[in-house]
Amino acid sequence: MRVGERAGPHLDNAVRLARVTTAAAPTLRAMTEQLLLTTRPMQRAFPGRADQIAPARDFTKRVLGPCRVTDEAVLLVSELATNALEHTSTADGGQFRVMICRNATWLLIGVSDNGSAKTPEPGPLDPESETGRGLGLVELIADRWGYCGGEHGRTVWFTLGTGR
Repeated sequence: MRVGERAGPHLDNAVRLARVTTAAAPTLRAMTEQLLLTTRPMQRAFPGRADQIAPARDFTKRVLGPCRVTDEAVLLVSELATNALEHTSTADGGQFRVMICRNATWLLIGVSDNGSAKTPEPGPLDPESETGRGLGLVELIADRWGYCGGEHGRTVWFTLGTGR
């Protein structure tokens, strides 16, 4: 399914607003994969404060348990949760939510926030900078990543193959 194609009434907004970064043509396969949509997501909301990044990492680690990509998933959740606090209105009394879906071979994780007028884009990686690496790491480590939503709420998501 290509960005802009109709996916039915429930996924219409996600399809219209999602952006997927891959080497191939943009698709929404990761967000519409039937196996992922039939699994029950585990999710938790966290207050929009910096002291909630560690609990978000712990939640991710607890949900995944022993999994080949647990460390990578925990790192990327930490980066996306930090981005939610630094680049959206989430830190102004809002909240962010971590959602995890998995099947036997794939893991889909989304971090939802209160939104921003800015589009999530990886910046140039500056070896001298102490910030600005979040989406660059997501792009480097994840098999796929993308986002849906806008200034009133956004989810940035990624997939990782579990290699089972």
